[in-house]
Amino acid sequence: MTTRALALLLATTLLACGGGGSNNNNNNPLIDMYVGNNLTCTTAFAACGGTLTGSWKINTLCGLPYTIAPLSSCPQAMETVQTDTVNGTVTFGADGTYTEQVDATAIANLSVPGSCLGGSAVYATCADFATKTNMQMMSMATWSCTGPITGTCDCTLNTATTETPMTATWTQISPTSFSETVGGKTQIFDYCVSGSTIAAMPRMTPPSPIYYIGTRL
Repeated sequence: MTTRALALLLATTLLACGGGGSNNNNNNPLIDMYVGNNLTCTTAFAACGGTLTGSWKINTLCGLPYTIAPLSSCPQAMETVQTDTVNGTVTFGADGTYTEQVDATAIANLSVPGSCLGGSAVYATCADFATKTNMQMMSMATWSCTGPITGTCDCTLNTATTETPMTATWTQISPTSFSETVGGKTQIFDYCVSGSTIAAMPRMTPPSPIYYIGTRL
């Protein structure tokens, strides 16, 4: 399971702003996947384990709004993910295979000093930054920004992803955690299956409050 829209929000921020680094401590493309406890968004996540094998419909993302510092090169920049809508299916096979197709849309607000974008030597205004960035994104995301490039750009970023079905492998590594491997990269997740509900959260540094909720098909 992945929050592809969240990952895309961060990736497009890094690409547009020319930055590097994030709250992802190991550059794992699966780091933004979250599955946890019987379950509404008012329930605090707690790992309890349970039977993962089978198919799950993922339809709820909890823990938003969530604010991160997306640019290690510009610590003054702050990005707040306001909404993220997810819809799709994941399957944990008894043979250790894992398949996923989850579509997502997300909206984030980004506040970034114009100096981190190159200032007036590169862009006439913050709106000019948004216009030129949208041309580079090739429909991956849409930026809109206001403010003087000599001050702070206040931007809104919209993304929408339609995911191609993905195949990976998974392994139960403890009664309450599993690992998922794709493209040679592995991420560990803590999870809880309660009745017909699943929730999970990745082990991140710093910890993230975001997790998905799904129901067994």
